[in-house]
Amino acid sequence: MLPNSTMPEFSFYNQLHIKNNNQDFEFLKYMDRGRHSSNIKLAKSYEEWKAIIQNSGLKIVKHNTHLSKTVMQIWDIGLRPLFPVLLKLVNSIEDKNKLLEIKKEWIEIFMKFLEPIFELEMQSKLRQNEENAFHYFVLEK
Repeated sequence: MLPNSTMPEFSFYNQLHIKNNNQDFEFLKYMDRGRHSSNIKLAKSYEEWKAIIQNSGLKIVKHNTHLSKTVMQIWDIGLRPLFPVLLKLVNSIEDKNKLLEIKKEWIEIFMKFLEPIFELEMQSKLRQNEENAFHYFVLEK
């Protein structure tokens, strides 16, 4: 899984703060949670990744792309900034029965909106005329 060159365009933090050096949007770093310094800076087109892979002596057996702009922006807004805090909260629960009950409820709530998003994503109905955010390569020596 490697970031596509479209990924920087999908990031609110990159588009509003980094790309334009607009300090009004520096607060978006809390949404980004390090993605700019890890994935986004490594983003490359299929042709660029293909050259790197071939130069390393590997062969591409299969290639697909995944994660539309819509899914990436949902990740930005809803899941990425909240997950670490939710995980701390869950980990602080000592009663294992209560923890299991809360986790089940958490999963049920997430599934109510993640399953339809997944289905729409699989049908390419969430694409906004851009290539997806990630490449999926299967490689062999």
